[in-house]
Amino acid sequence: MGKTFTIGVFINNSDAMGGFDIYVSVDTTYLNPVSAALGTLIASPSLTSICVNGISQTGACTANSANGPGVVEVTTAEGSGGNECGGSSPCSGMAFTITYHVVTDTSSAALSYPTNPGCSASSVASPPNVCVEVADAQGTILPETTLAADFTDQTPTANFGATPTSGNAPLAVSFDATLSNATAGHTIAFYNWTFGDGVKMNVTTATASHIYNAAGTYSPTLLTQDSSGATSSAPPKDGITITVVMLDFSINGNTTSLSILPGKNKNVTIILTSSNGFSGPITLSANSSVILGITSTLNKTSVNLGAGQTDTSAKVTVATSVLTSPGTYHVNVTGVSGILKHSLFITVAVVQMQYSLSNSGPITAIRGRSGSNTIIATLSTGTGQPVTLSCVSSSLPPAASCSFNPRTITPTSPTGSSSILTITTTTSTPGGSSTIIVTGTPQPTANTTFALAVADFQITGNPQSVSIPQGGNGNSIIILTGQSGFNSHINLTATSGSGNIIGFLNRTNVSVTVAGGSNSSTLYIIALTGTEHGSYSILVTGSVGPLTHSLTITVDVPVPDFGASATPTSVSVQTGTNGTSAITLIGLNGFTGTINLQAKNPTGVSIASVFSSTSVTITSGPVASTLTVSTTTNTPPGTYTVTVNATTLSLYHLVNITLIVISPLPSVQLGSATLSTVSVTAGKTVDMTVTISNTGTIPVNITITMDVNSGSGANVTVAQTTVTLNPGVSAQTIKISWNTTQWAGGTYHVYARIIGSQTTAVNQATSAGTVALSSPPSAPPPADLSVIPWITTGLAAAIAVVLGLLLFRRRRPTGLPESA
Repeated sequence: MGKTFTIGVFINNSDAMGGFDIYVSVDTTYLNPVSAALGTLIASPSLTSICVNGISQTGACTANSANGPGVVEVTTAEGSGGNECGGSSPCSGMAFTITYHVVTDTSSAALSYPTNPGCSASSVASPPNVCVEVADAQGTILPETTLAADFTDQTPTANFGATPTSGNAPLAVSFDATLSNATAGHTIAFYNWTFGDGVKMNVTTATASHIYNAAGTYSPTLLTQDSSGATSSAPPKDGITITVVMLDFSINGNTTSLSILPGKNKNVTIILTSSNGFSGPITLSANSSVILGITSTLNKTSVNLGAGQTDTSAKVTVATSVLTSPGTYHVNVTGVSGILKHSLFITVAVVQMQYSLSNSGPITAIRGRSGSNTIIATLSTGTGQPVTLSCVSSSLPPAASCSFNPRTITPTSPTGSSSILTITTTTSTPGGSSTIIVTGTPQPTANTTFALAVADFQITGNPQSVSIPQGGNGNSIIILTGQSGFNSHINLTATSGSGNIIGFLNRTNVSVTVAGGSNSSTLYIIALTGTEHGSYSILVTGSVGPLTHSLTITVDVPVPDFGASATPTSVSVQTGTNGTSAITLIGLNGFTGTINLQAKNPTGVSIASVFSSTSVTITSGPVASTLTVSTTTNTPPGTYTVTVNATTLSLYHLVNITLIVISPLPSVQLGSATLSTVSVTAGKTVDMTVTISNTGTIPVNITITMDVNSGSGANVTVAQTTVTLNPGVSAQTIKISWNTTQWAGGTYHVYARIIGSQTTAVNQATSAGTVALSSPPSAPPPADLSVIPWITTGLAAAIAVVLGLLLFRRRRPTGLPESA
C-alpha cells in the first residue's frame, strides 16, 4: 500500500499496423492510474492522445467512450503514413506503459480491457464493444485477441480485530489476525504483536490474548512475516484502540499537617472517594511509634465504600506524650482493597508552643519611599520560644524589600510581643496592590497577611498641545491624579526648550489627597514677539522625593495669516442693476499689515466690479471693503462667479461670490376706470373705459376684465380683452362693453381688473362705479288674429314667433345669476 509500479501493454504477433486506440481499466478501490507513456512500437507517433481517469494528459479524451475513473486510453498513429515492422507481419512491440499507485491492501487486482457501446469498432470479435482497436495505415481494423492481467501485491498484509475494546482493569482482550494475507504462494510464519502497554508477543498462530492491568488507552499493532521472509506491519487497524478503566479509590485527609504540643493530640478526618465505579470494603491501618512518643489510632479499620460515593466516617487520632521531643514526624494511613493500595501521609510537628501572628493593618507607600506595620506574636499555649520573622519573597512586589525591628521576638500572652515591619520600595517598584505574607519560624510556623498599596501619581495636560501666535499667550491645565491611595504634596517645575517661549506655573506645590483624587496647576505660556514660527516644548516635572513624572507640553507658533470672507456670498440682481457684498478680512496668528484686493469678473459678459477700497490694513480687529458688482441691460441672465483675490507679499486667499443675474419683470399700472352711464335699461350696453400703462422695460401681454357684482355673492366677468403693453409709451385707453340683455334690474357695482403673468402687479383691480339697471317695459298684449281673417295661417305663425321672441327678451334668463 502506498507504493507505485508500472505495467506494459504489449502487442504480439499482430498484422502490420499503422496505429491503435486501446483502453485499460482497474478497480480504483485498490489501484489508481497516475500516468501513461507511449512505448517503442510506433516509430513516428502522431495524433497522440493520452487520457487518465477521464482527464487528458496529451491530446483530447474520446467522448462517449469508456473513459472515466480507473481507465487509461492511449491513441496514436504512424506519422509516416505507412505500417510498422516494415509493413510485414507478424508485428510485435511495446505499445505503451501505465504507472499505478497502490491505494489499499489486496491480494490481487485485475487489469482488463473495458467494454462500452462507444467502442463498437473493435479488433476483438467477442465479447462485443471491447475498447481495443488496432488498424493498418489504410484504417482497416485488424483482428486481435486480448489477455488480461492481475496485480499481485508482493508484500504480506496484516489485518486483525480485537474483542473487547473497552472495559475495567484487569481487561482480557482477544486478538484475531486470520484476515491477514501472505505473499502469493507463501504462508504467514510469524505474528509479532505490540499491545501498546509495553508488552510484545511473537507467535505462530493468528490469535493471541493479552491482559491490560492499568487504566489507559492503548493502540495495538501487528507485524506479519511470511515463509518468504517478507514482512508487513499494520498501524492501529481502522482506529482500533483499547480503552481500560481502573476501578479505584482515593484516600485524603482534611489536613496533612498537624502542630501538636507534647502530651496533646489532634484528629484528622480520612476522606475515601470512589473512582470509576469502585465499590467494596477498604481496610485501613495507621503506623505508630511508641518509642518516638507518637501514636496514631483509627476509630475504624474498615469502610465499605459505595460506587461513586465519598466516605468521611473514619478518623485518625495522632497523640504525643509529655516526653515527645519537639520535631517533625510522619504518620502514614493506608487503605487497601484487593490489589489496590493507597496511602495518606500526615506531617506532625511537635512544638513547645502554639502562637499566632497578627498585624496592625494595610500599608501605603509612595513609590521610592517606605511604609511601616506592626507585627504581633501572641502565645496561645505552651512556653514562648524565639520566633524569627520574614516576608515571603514571592508576595513582595518587584524591587521592594522588607525589614523587621527586631527580627526575632518571643510570643507572649495575652498582649503579645511586637516587631516593626518596614516595606521599602524603589522608583522601579510598580504601583498597585499586593498581599504581603509574614511568616514566623521555626516550628511551628505562623503566618499573617496584609495589603500593601504602592502609591503613585499621574501627570497630564489639558490641552497637551497649545497654539500661540507671535507675541501671544496661552495656557494648559496640569492635572495631577493620585493612584493606589496616593496622599502627598507634589513639587512642580516647568522648563522651556527655547528662550522665546516662556512657561510658568501658578502653583509649584500641589497637594493630592485620597479624598480629592486629583488637583491641578495652570501653566501659563508666552510666545515673545519675533518668535519664529514652529514647534516648541515645555517640560513639566512633578516629583515626590525620588519619584518623578514628566509631561511635555507642545507649543505651536503658527505662521501669521489672515482670513477672508464675503457677506453675502450670493448676490442676485436684475439686468442693468448692481448688487453689493462686504469683503471682511481678519488677522490670524498675530497678523498685521496691508492686504490688496482684486476682483476677477466673468469673461465675455458685461459685469463690472468695484471695491470701496482696494487695500485694507489690519492692525487689530477685522476690516472690510464693499464690493459693488454692476450689470448692464445687455448682461445675459444666468449664474456667474466673481472671484476676490486678497494678497500680501507672501499670502494669498480667494473668496468666491455667486452672482445671479435675472431678467427684469414688467411693471403694469392700472389707472382710472369710468362708465359710459350710471343708469340704463336692461338690454342696453354699458361701456367701461380703462387707462393702463407699462412702466417697466419689456413688453407684456395682459387681459383686462369687466366684473360686476349685485352686492352679494362673487364677481362675474361680463367682458374681457387682451392687449399688448409696450414700455416707455404713454398710458393706453381700453374700452370694453357689457351687454345687459338677460340681466335683471337692480344696482350693480362694476370693476376693472387686469390679469397677467410675470408682472410686478398682477390681478390689480379698481372700481369703475355703479350702474342702476332698470327693467324693460311690459310686453304688448297678443294680437287678435281673428279680426284679420284674410291673414293666412303661415303669416299668423310668423307673427307668433316674433312676439314670442320679444317676450323672451323681456324675461330674465333662467339659471343666470342675479348679480355678478
